Amino acid sequence: MPNKSLRILIADSDTEQALKIDRALDLAGYHRVAPLRAVDALKGLRDAKPGEFDLLLISQKMAGGPAVDAAQYHRDNAQFRHIRIYQDADALAANIVELMQSIDPPKRP
Repeated sequence: MPNKSLRILIADSDTEQALKIDRALDLAGYHRVAPLRAVDALKGLRDAKPGEFDLLLISQKMAGGPAVDAAQYHRDNAQFRHIRIYQDADALAANIVELMQSIDPPKRP
């Protein structure tokens, strides 16, 4: 059963792409999802406490382009417990259940 308290952000300037991911998360049982459409909104979160947000799903374009170093990006953005930089929203949406299982593993009885 999904942890309904996870705080998830989708950062993508393409509204249609963000909605695909949002729908996939909704179907998987995750409803505390907020979109970020502009880089400035993302930069405004830099002052948040480390680990304040559970997951940032960010398009490669918003993260800085194809040359972005994912490990360095995560070190620079400690306010997110997990970060996934994606190129293809369709591929991410199709695999959202697997991604979320790695972030929110099922509880064992």
